[in-house]
Amino acid sequence: MPLRRHLIILAALTILPLLVFAAWTVLELHRETRGRAERSLTDTARALSLGLDREITAMVSALEALGTSSALDDGDLRAFYDQAQALRMKHSAWTTVVLADATGRVRLNILHPLGTALPPLAADPHDLRRATSTRTAVVSAAFVRPGSVPGTWLFGILVPVLRQGRVTAVLAVAVETRVLREILLQQRLPGDWVGTILDRKRIIIARTRGEEQFLGQPASERLLQASARASEGWYRGLTKEGTHSYSAFSRSSLTGLTVALGAPAETIDASLRRSLWRIAGAGVVVLALGITIAVFLARRIADPIAALAAAARNIGRGAEPPATRTSIAEVSALSQAMQGAAALVREERQTLETINRTGQLLSGELSLDRLVQGVTDASTRLCRAAFGAFFYNVVNERGEAYTLFTISGVPREAFAHFPMPRNTDLFGPTFRGERVVRIDDVTRDPRYGRNEPYYGMPPGHLPVRSYLAVSVVSRTGAVLGGLFFGHPEPGVFTAR
Repeated sequence: MPLRRHLIILAALTILPLLVFAAWTVLELHRETRGRAERSLTDTARALSLGLDREITAMVSALEALGTSSALDDGDLRAFYDQAQALRMKHSAWTTVVLADATGRVRLNILHPLGTALPPLAADPHDLRRATSTRTAVVSAAFVRPGSVPGTWLFGILVPVLRQGRVTAVLAVAVETRVLREILLQQRLPGDWVGTILDRKRIIIARTRGEEQFLGQPASERLLQASARASEGWYRGLTKEGTHSYSAFSRSSLTGLTVALGAPAETIDASLRRSLWRIAGAGVVVLALGITIAVFLARRIADPIAALAAAARNIGRGAEPPATRTSIAEVSALSQAMQGAAALVREERQTLETINRTGQLLSGELSLDRLVQGVTDASTRLCRAAFGAFFYNVVNERGEAYTLFTISGVPREAFAHFPMPRNTDLFGPTFRGERVVRIDDVTRDPRYGRNEPYYGMPPGHLPVRSYLAVSVVSRTGAVLGGLFFGHPEPGVFTAR
């Protein structure tokens, strides 16, 4: 896989986790926002439910006060009729006030003149039994009274009349559900929210939006399911209009009425979508920028590497790698290493060529002087010495003498006025054929500078730091002399 593609993948793998982290952060913030919306909806629904309780409790209190009238104790139905009418006039949503005995037989209905035949009590027998048995007020399910204005829904309140702890009668009122809708509107809910009130059968009896269309219908399926499981809760579902919404509900244990509030999911989720779109857009821009930078850097890296790769193929042929100018340390190091390798290849080629020429010289040269000079020159080049010399062993009356036979790298005159080497601790091993002597810095060798008269190199001697000496031995084992090499820099001669 090309380096460019690797860098592009690296850029993508670097940027994508950041985008994922940003998206996760936005989702967490949205979860908090949704939690605040949930609490706000639930608190508002609970507050509205308490408001309904207060309104209905006020109606119950008014009926209980009416039930304490002395006219009932005196059997004065005319006076009680007038009192009931006066109370009804104070509550515009009340359509009638009915007085019945504990069995449900109607004794008085302010919708009908006193003394006329009266219709039976239009109350659920179960509600009547509950009111008389528990001796507490009961709020009925919503209903439509025959002959009433179309679209008018009512709910009833049954209040037992007690005398000496015994139920002697029941007061009932029919109340238009519009009074409940007014409580919703007084809350001034946001315009896109939907407020709904359900009776105890979970039928819609008041609504802030679309009331004419949905009044008297069951609540939405999702609300029916949620309210069946708990008296208070939160869910996401569809409104009756089919709009996705987040909703909260609260049911009163006093009246059985349920208040449900729905806020459009679009409103709550809009910030999430905007943030995710922004992250996606920023991600595309950053990813494109990262890829662009990766391509640019890949070119800066790949181009010199490709040039070095091409040069590497030519090193074996002795070509010099071009100098690579780059700010990348590793590529610069590779370039320097290749230049060093090329230098080694050149040296190796030169070594092989020198060996070949020396071999040709040994096999074809008949002159001893030229043969020894050629070997000395070749050896000097092979070991990278600044100069080299071959000293020939000559036995004198003391049994030793050394004669300069050939010299390479410097004119012969450079050694003409110097005495020949002697069998000292430094030179002796070579002339005796004992071993190769290689010293990185001869001036630091303990054998150096111990012999008179110079105690080191004679004045005017070529500077020598690196020192190499090799014995020249015949096939019979006789030491013919020694090859000596020097260089003014230390550490030039290697084990090779």
